[in-house]
Amino acid sequence: MILASVLRYRVVCSYNPEKPEKLYIDICRDGFCSHDLMFDMQKKKYHDDKLERVFNDSRGIMLNYGREDGTIKLIYTKHRDKMAQLAQEKKRALIDPKILEVFKKMNENGFGLTISMPMYAYSEELGKKLNKGDYARTPQEEAALLAKENNERLEKLKKIRQDFYAKQKYASAPHLALMIKQLRQSGD
Repeated sequence: MILASVLRYRVVCSYNPEKPEKLYIDICRDGFCSHDLMFDMQKKKYHDDKLERVFNDSRGIMLNYGREDGTIKLIYTKHRDKMAQLAQEKKRALIDPKILEVFKKMNENGFGLTISMPMYAYSEELGKKLNKGDYARTPQEEAALLAKENNERLEKLKKIRQDFYAKQKYASAPHLALMIKQLRQSGD
């Protein structure tokens, strides 16, 4: 088995504009989640929907870690605009040391990421099923559960349709309803 000599990580830095002094930095191995998913995890984990990214560039922040020599390199999307480059450099001067501190602490503890939440934390529907105990443990149970949910949904739709047509003005006159169906069938 050949191990990669350079490991890539994704980094997301966020803050609440109302409390700019508090900075949230999270790191995850590249390939396990995206920057957007990590940002969503931060909102859930820190219970703050007002979080904003410090760097909201196209690729986000990437961190390369050399296994052999222990070098760490932060990679940012470079702007073409000179003023945007200067603003990015000012932010980097403040944030880069904090990112490196978090990464070193993560490596010392032997972790591959700083943020992780179970999938049901994002899906309210799945969370409700888990709370009720109504979830599948095997693929066969999952197929049966999906079929059951689909049948329940179809029964609800049939009932809604029947209730709707029962309230129509021709519901009490079946001969008129039959005439309308015949006209539809003949194309008139």
